[in-house]
Amino acid sequence: MDAVVQEVSRGLRNDNKYANDLIVKGDWSVPDAAHMIISEYASAEIMTGQLHIYRGVLSDKGKAYLKLFKVCSSS
Repeated sequence: MDAVVQEVSRGLRNDNKYANDLIVKGDWSVPDAAHMIISEYASAEIMTGQLHIYRGVLSDKGKAYLKLFKVCSSS
């Protein structure tokens, strides 16, 4: 979780226009915008393949990212 928080926070500091547009212009609630941004990050990390032990099998860290993705995308 700490790694995800750090990476998402860094991304938002570098490009806060995206989150601002979602919340202000898109009329998203802050929690909904946060869930979407975190789920996109987790999905992108899983898709790199670096969180897999071998094809189709996630490492423990990969499983944690998948769980985070599922929690954030079901909200």
